[in-house]
Amino acid sequence: MASHGGILGLVLALWIFARRHHVDPLRLLDTAAAAGPLGIAFGRITNFINGELWGRPATVPWSVIFPQAPLIHGVNVPRHPGQLYACLIEGVLVFMVGQWVYGRTTRPGLTTTVVCIAYGIGRFVDEFWREPDFGQPVYWGWMSKGQLLTIPMIVIGIFLTIRQFQHGTVPKG
Repeated sequence: MASHGGILGLVLALWIFARRHHVDPLRLLDTAAAAGPLGIAFGRITNFINGELWGRPATVPWSVIFPQAPLIHGVNVPRHPGQLYACLIEGVLVFMVGQWVYGRTTRPGLTTTVVCIAYGIGRFVDEFWREPDFGQPVYWGWMSKGQLLTIPMIVIGIFLTIRQFQHGTVPKG
């Protein structure tokens, strides 16, 4: 999944930048994690406008017909606007969580790990409304590849958050 690789690439680039410029890498990652979900929100709005990454077929009143979506029995059926769900869950909600933690924590890296967990959970949940990518397997009859790839993100986030609380606090500054 492109977003998972993009997140890993961003973390690596920020870590290298911080080391080269003698900046605390955890604080730099925290700043990016607190702001980054807004970029995800705007990206998901763009997905909606472009008519890509559409949702599963739906009967809800706010369903949308996407011209590029595959036909079902020769008919272009209404679908969940999954991109907008993702905008709200992965973007806006995770941004609010990140801002809340960033403004209150004294632990470098904690905002990053909490945002990682929140994004992972949000991505896992909103994948239930998204049509799996063409040709991608569905695991155990219900789990998409996006959900499967998100599980390690959640587990690593939880592990690193626990480690954060095993160490003493550091004044934010």
